[in-house]
Amino acid sequence: MAKSSISTQEVAQVASLAKLALEQNDLEKYAHQIDEILGYVGKVNNLVKDEHKVLLSSPANRDLRNVWREDEVHPSQVSSEDMLANAPELEGTHIKVPVILGGEDE
Repeated sequence: MAKSSISTQEVAQVASLAKLALEQNDLEKYAHQIDEILGYVGKVNNLVKDEHKVLLSSPANRDLRNVWREDEVHPSQVSSEDMLANAPELEGTHIKVPVILGGEDE
C-alpha cells in the first residue's frame, strides 16, 4: 500500500472518539480510503480556485458593481378578505400559524 498522508494512529484516534473498535488492517484500509478522499477534495479545491480566477479576470466582470434601488410599494392584486378566506385557521383578522420556535402554546 502507498504511504498515506493520514496515519493509522489518526484513524484510531477518530475511531476512538466515535467509540468504534477497529482492527489494525481496518485502520490501514481506512487510512488509505481517507487519503484518497482527501486527494479528490484537493483536486476539486484546485478546480474551484482556477475557475474563480477565470471568473474574476473575465473582461465582462471588471465593471461589475452593486446596484441599489429604493423599494417600491405596489398595491396587492388580492384583497385581504380573499387571502383570509384561504387561510386554514384564523384568529380575528390574523392568520393563525403553528408555533415553531418553542414559544408558549395558547
